[in-house]
Amino acid sequence: MDRKRIDQSAFKIFIGNWKTEGKILKTGENSELAISGVDTYEAVLDGFFILHKADVLLGSAKSQTLELMWLEESDEGVTLQHYNNSGDSGVMHGTLKHGVWKIDGKELRFEGQFNKTLNELTGQWQRFTPKQKWVNFMEIKLSKMPKA
Repeated sequence: MDRKRIDQSAFKIFIGNWKTEGKILKTGENSELAISGVDTYEAVLDGFFILHKADVLLGSAKSQTLELMWLEESDEGVTLQHYNNSGDSGVMHGTLKHGVWKIDGKELRFEGQFNKTLNELTGQWQRFTPKQKWVNFMEIKLSKMPKA
């Protein structure tokens, strides 16, 4: 198998540390929650994968996620396998075209846009409700931090 490495793809844009901020939107009796923390993306295993670590506060609650991303056969998309400190895990599919980052999962999806200098990503997460419709639930902004 002759697979491309992440640094030979558009997804290399993610590599680095990102300041994370945003909010979980108010729903019913649940109040709005601020999001703050750091997301780190690192090329691993000879550059064939990206290890994504999210370490954020949702209000005052700590949320940690580990995610492994790898290029799909077409090199136009990635598969994302994630695990979090609540014991949840799942698989999603992502695409990056013309600065638009989309992630699609069974119950979650995201669409965001990189700015022109590719150092900021803003977007919105949606979740699929028991009423069989997609609703906005989180707004997020990632700002790339300078290399140390």
